[in-house]
Amino acid sequence: MTKNFKWAHLGMVGLLGISTSGILFADEAGPEYLRESESDSPLDADFEESPFLKDQHWELHLRSYFLDRNTDKETDKQALATGGWITWKSGYWRDLVQFSATAYASQKVFGDKKKDGTGLLQPGQKSYGGFSSLDANLKLGDDTFLRLGRFEMNAPYVNGHDIRMIRNSFQGTKFTHKFNDNWDLGAGYLTRIKDR
Repeated sequence: MTKNFKWAHLGMVGLLGISTSGILFADEAGPEYLRESESDSPLDADFEESPFLKDQHWELHLRSYFLDRNTDKETDKQALATGGWITWKSGYWRDLVQFSATAYASQKVFGDKKKDGTGLLQPGQKSYGGFSSLDANLKLGDDTFLRLGRFEMNAPYVNGHDIRMIRNSFQGTKFTHKFNDNWDLGAGYLTRIKDR
């Protein structure tokens, strides 16, 4: 009985080995429409990620600032603040419009109320935060853009004046045409400045 059991056992192992090797190559047999596709998912071939999300960009800027100013004729000014800003910029929706937003914060680490006036914090040495920019950028041509809302500017006379915790931003509209990497022409109408 044990001899028959051993032969039966060997026969089962051999049959299992043959069927296993047959399964390994089963995807090569049969009609072509039953074979496995090259793509990971049937949905991948039909859907493409929108440039609005695919080309989005995030930027985080952190900073700390300590200011201690002692003068003979004025009261001393002293504060330590930490904070920064986070910017989100979308890709172009339908190759026409792009959105961006920047949120900022300046948090008090220490600052005596008697030494107020550093420009790092609000009056009374208070922390603050909010949105410094929230705008839409319209693409009028390959190198022509119209920006609307609250945004930052970097021109010789109109700029962010980045000497404290938060930069200045401007509200209005700005038209820009880029001729090449070195030259562009711009015109704008600003209705408001949001200083730090």
